[in-house]
Amino acid sequence: MHRVWGWDVLKCPKCEGRMRFIAVIKERGVIEHILTHVGLSAARIVTAPARRWDDTS
Repeated sequence: MHRVWGWDVLKCPKCEGRMRFIAVIKERGVIEHILTHVGLSAARIVTAPARRWDDTS
């Protein structure tokens, strides 16, 4: 994100400190549960197929 758009995705929007990953959640059911718990819609979750590293399209 930073290289392409200049976004620092690990900068906290509240205090501007550094954030860090504490978990990577891949299970769809867990993601839906978390989103609905915080009041967000889980209807727009779309799984896209992975692209090859040499795919430029």
